[in-house]
Amino acid sequence: MSEIRSIDELHNHYDDIAAYCHKHQEPVFITNDEKIDLVVMSIETYQNLTNRLELYLSLIHISEPTRLQLI
Repeated sequence: MSEIRSIDELHNHYDDIAAYCHKHQEPVFITNDEKIDLVVMSIETYQNLTNRLELYLSLIHISEPTRLQLI
């Protein structure tokens, strides 16, 4: 389960939040005025997420024309 922290906690406890992101490989949601405003994650988690998204998009791009050609 992802953590939810305030912007003040990000400012005052950056090292703890960064350690959590690296250890658990999941984002931390940052609130401002009690509303979720930002998402913080390790660079490894971000790269993994964007790599999976690129793979997914490339598979869609490859499969759609093939499907259309069969119709």
